[in-house]
Amino acid sequence: MFRSQEEVDAFLAKNPKYTLNGSVPQPGWLYFEDIDGDGVITDRDQTFLFDRTNPWLVTGIQLGFIYKTVDVRLNIGVNLGGKVFYDADTRSTQASITKNVPAFWTDTWTPENTDAKFPRYDDPYIRTNSDFWAVNGTTIRVNDLTIGYSLAPKTIRRIGLSTARLVFSANNLWTIVNPLKYKDPDTFSYLDYPTIRTTSIGINLGL
Repeated sequence: MFRSQEEVDAFLAKNPKYTLNGSVPQPGWLYFEDIDGDGVITDRDQTFLFDRTNPWLVTGIQLGFIYKTVDVRLNIGVNLGGKVFYDADTRSTQASITKNVPAFWTDTWTPENTDAKFPRYDDPYIRTNSDFWAVNGTTIRVNDLTIGYSLAPKTIRRIGLSTARLVFSANNLWTIVNPLKYKDPDTFSYLDYPTIRTTSIGINLGL
């Protein structure tokens, strides 16, 4: 990222023709490698960034245990490796009185915040995928949890039942590792409605 006008001037002194999609670089914009060697950055400078972006392992883990009258079952979804990108809608949206944006934009470049993590939203290639916007795609999520508690036989026989079991279950309970914390990892864009978390409590009775 160009952090200051002095940095821009020094870069242009060595690369006088350098432009970003026809615009002279400005502080707070990202800079890109001139792949085709013509001295300017255009769509012709796009190239492959990674050998692969898909995770190298996608699996589910089933865990469970029983202790006396309590049983627990847990399903965890795991995606290991790969790459995911900040979605384009997130990058180019400016906050306003009537529009919210993800919280990471509080650390965008301004003259008072030149060490910001993120560039200005008006960067000419803000919507174009680059290695700046790519992060490790590892995702770990607790998909389902079920906890059961069976009442002692002596207790339930007194009330004329053969079995009685209390059950708590939850779906989409917790994302342990989320590569893009501003949105649900199962959604394409931060504008999409997130996956619903559901919880329920029930009782199973046997006569």
